[in-house]
Amino acid sequence: MGKLALKTIALLLPFLLLAGYSECRLRRIPNSYTVKMAQLHAGSGDVQLLVLGSSHAYHGIDPGRFDLKAYNMANSSQSLFYDFAILQRELERLKSLRVVVLPVSYFSLESSLSPTVEDWRSFFYQRFYGIPLPDEVERRYSPLALRRYCFISLYGYRESRRFLLKNFRVAEHIGADGWYPKDGISAGDISAESGKKRVAFHQGGMARANIRRNSGYLAAAIELLQKKGVTPVLVTMPVNATYHAHLDPTSYATMTRELAELSRRYGVRYLNYLRDDRFTRDHFFDNDHLNRAGAIKFSTLLNADIMSIAAPMPGRQSVP
Repeated sequence: MGKLALKTIALLLPFLLLAGYSECRLRRIPNSYTVKMAQLHAGSGDVQLLVLGSSHAYHGIDPGRFDLKAYNMANSSQSLFYDFAILQRELERLKSLRVVVLPVSYFSLESSLSPTVEDWRSFFYQRFYGIPLPDEVERRYSPLALRRYCFISLYGYRESRRFLLKNFRVAEHIGADGWYPKDGISAGDISAESGKKRVAFHQGGMARANIRRNSGYLAAAIELLQKKGVTPVLVTMPVNATYHAHLDPTSYATMTRELAELSRRYGVRYLNYLRDDRFTRDHFFDNDHLNRAGAIKFSTLLNADIMSIAAPMPGRQSVP
């Protein structure tokens, strides 16, 4: 072997060893997906109320405020597709389940899994929950895409480096009930300008063509739950005025009309708190996420509303 080749190997070896060490550690560290599923399984016999949804619910619903034993199975950017897939996978295990909260944000019905800046999350659901990649994500990524095989690529190089510097401590923020509270107000602050940008970000991933499919996931989840005697509750969570002031009126009207139709068709309640004036700037971490104080207040109100509708709507089963 030539001297140049030996020098090249000697130069690259430390980086290769570090990459190999990082890959091995990343394959074993707990993350929000593994921690949440492990906690859900550990308490599966006791969970009476299950919260699904995206980061709005992940940060904004405190399970400790409910009269029923609750667990928060929401996660960042978790779509209606994955809410339904998780129910399909876990419902039989949850023997004591009585209520499921199905959050629907402004963007939920019009969102698509791919192409988006966060469709990489589908690989986490595939690897850790055994949920197959949706067709549109499967088509977007080559069979040789590193994200399919390499954990450094799955987490991303920047995040992998951050985990390495933190000694691979990743999921410490998640409570025993699945809740991830946010304290105070974001460094990005809350303002009309940042609220407008946030709505524009969500609007950029929305399309009317996605409504039928996402409504279908909600309908399928409701039907699945009602067959098991579990009460579904559709919920739209509060957002700050700096966010809801910039909503597209047509998209918002379409969302509320679609959810009202699902409510009528299946006899389930739809609770819409989006513009609830009981929430002020002090209750928000940023323009569309509740902070800890806001989450506690909202969860207390949601608990009261859920318990008040425990009686059946006409022709439908009540919470046992």
